[in-house]
Amino acid sequence: MGIFNRKKEEKLTGEPALFLMAASLLQNGEHKKSLEVFDKLISEYVSNRVNFNDSEIAEQDAMIYYNRSLAKYYLNDMQGAIDDLKISVSIRELKQAYYQLFVIYHNQNKPQEGIDYLVKSYKLGNKEAENILRENTNYFNQ
Repeated sequence: MGIFNRKKEEKLTGEPALFLMAASLLQNGEHKKSLEVFDKLISEYVSNRVNFNDSEIAEQDAMIYYNRSLAKYYLNDMQGAIDDLKISVSIRELKQAYYQLFVIYHNQNKPQEGIDYLVKSYKLGNKEAENILRENTNYFNQ
């Protein structure tokens, strides 16, 4: 059962509640607090998983690392963001995680390190990645 699969009258507790709190803090620009909640979420739930074959759980875990990477990114911890994004895509390939890896490397003036991530994001259906490839590379002319 996924984080968001619940009856309307049920109150969220545990992992779903922590995820929503962390995501809300992230969205509201409270990056340090968001990072603290994502850290707690990972240490209390994600790092203790034993069934990595459940695709729904894998996607949720990948999204948790992806979102924590955004908190780190906004706190200017680029290496921490890169590490979390790489963990995220090792759990489940997410087009937004690959795209964010490209963005970080591009912003660090390391486009060659980021181009493969841009292509992977495009292959997973990211239209923004496709537009960048069309406008700035000869990828589609090969």
